[in-house]
This record gives sequence, C-alpha cells and structure tokens, in this order.
Amino acid sequence: MKVIPFGKETSLSRRWLLIFLAGFCLGIFFMNFAGLGSVSKVGFMSRYMLEQFRYTTIDPEKLFFYCLPKRCLPLFYLGVFGLTMFGFFVIGGFLLWYGFSLGCLLTMAVIHLGIGGIILCVVSMIPHFLFYFPAFFWGCKWSHKMCAYLYYPHLGTEIIYGKKSQQILRYILVFLVYVFLVIAGIFLEAYINPLLLKQVIKIF
Repeated sequence: MKVIPFGKETSLSRRWLLIFLAGFCLGIFFMNFAGLGSVSKVGFMSRYMLEQFRYTTIDPEKLFFYCLPKRCLPLFYLGVFGLTMFGFFVIGGFLLWYGFSLGCLLTMAVIHLGIGGIILCVVSMIPHFLFYFPAFFWGCKWSHKMCAYLYYPHLGTEIIYGKKSQQILRYILVFLVYVFLVIAGIFLEAYINPLLLKQVIKIF
C-alpha cells in the first residue's frame, strides 16, 4: 500500500476545462484575426463542400481504416506519456490542441453557414463522440494519475494498493478498455455518422 497525493478530482477537471477553453478561444481568435476567417467559398465547411459530400459515395470500410490510426494514436500517446514525467504536459497539450481545433472548426462553420454551421458541427460529432469523449477523458485521468504516482507523489492524497508493477499492469489493461471504446466510436463514425450528415445537409 502506498499513499499518493493527488489533486481533488473537481479542481483537476476545472483546470482541464480552463485549458480547453483557452485553446477554444485561441482557435476563434486565430480564425478571425489571423487572416484565415475570410476563407474562400470552396473552402472547408463551405456550401460547395457540403454539396460535394451530398453526392459522394462513402465507403465505410475505407473510412474506418482511415480513422483508426487518427483516433487511436492520441490515446496511445496519452498512455505512453503517462508512464513518463512529461504526462502532465502532454495532457495539457492535448486539451489545448483539441480546444483550439474546435474553436477553428466552429468559427469556419459559422463564417460559411451561420448558426446552421453550429448545428452541422454538432451532428458531425454524433454518435461517435459518445464513445470518444469518455475514452479520452478517463484516459487523461488515468494518465495523470499514473504520472503523479510515479513522479509527483506530493500532489493531493489517495491510497494506492499494490506494487508498482501491479499498478502499471492495471494501467495498461484499463487503457486497452479505452482503446476498445474508441474502436467502437470509429465504427459509428464510419458507418452511421455519414448517413446522419447526408440527411442534415439536405436542409442547407
């Protein structure tokens, strides 16, 4: 048994939310004031792109294997860096980047499609993000916990049972569960989401 200090869950989640929101605001600022807000009419999230998507035949199998490395690699990096002293910084970097990306995406959508662009963005995340979000959120939690356990035992208090090797094995097994969650999300992203998007795009 080992007593390991960790910050309170609520305060940790708030800090992560602030990092994510900071990235989100940076993304909005970047798209509006860095000269990229005035994108062409054939750019990403444009009506031209939506029209092309409407009449494009999507191969779900190819889309699945295209998304597989893109969705699983970030979780892999979280797991690996959680075993190093850089785990905290990698988590912060991920949150900042995803917030920045969402800010850019929403800004682009609003520029081209107005309020309807926000609706389209939400639909583009259904239903696969119901699997992605918990997998990455709890992946961040476990990565943070293991990093603190190994390198920063002065943060907060939590009782950890078992040897270090047992904790690392448990850590790996838990991350494998998250990988399966992400793979389930990829399946939905490849086979279900394109069908939903095609239906929603008809109203634009």
